[in-house]
Amino acid sequence: PFFNEVTPIFVNGTLYASTSLSQVVAINAETGVTKWVFDTESYKAGRPTNLGFVHRGVAYWSAGAGDERVFIGTGDAHLWAINAKTGKPIETFGEAGKVDLTKNMRREVNRKLYAVSSPPVVCRDVVAVGSSILDGPQRREMPPGDVRGFDIRTGAVKWTFHNPPMQ
Repeated sequence: PFFNEVTPIFVNGTLYASTSLSQVVAINAETGVTKWVFDTESYKAGRPTNLGFVHRGVAYWSAGAGDERVFIGTGDAHLWAINAKTGKPIETFGEAGKVDLTKNMRREVNRKLYAVSSPPVVCRDVVAVGSSILDGPQRREMPPGDVRGFDIRTGAVKWTFHNPPMQ
């Protein structure tokens, strides 16, 4: 691990946080007891691009007590949806709980050059995700820095903000 830059979020008596290895933890805010840990195992892909093993947090969404989710974008370029109560992946989101963020881009993306270190942003029924791309380009065709919005329930792409703009 490199830096510990996470900002935990507090929801209904629980703190949700990420580790620099893209793991997610739920902690009872009153007692400090760990409720669950979810390991995305993204570190198995090696050191993430740009800042390396750094992660800044997770996002939360709820449609009521029956559907509460924690979202994390990982160092190996995936977006996970995790059940906020159990710590298990939401099987109906993407493929078995995760979306491969290197897919459906405007060009092929090398996973070693694309990562996520900041928390996703939830707005209504969309989870928006940016990226972390190497500050010093190594190739002429680096991954685009697009920001994309995904359907909060299915993981399907809803919109893309092209950065830089398409030409």
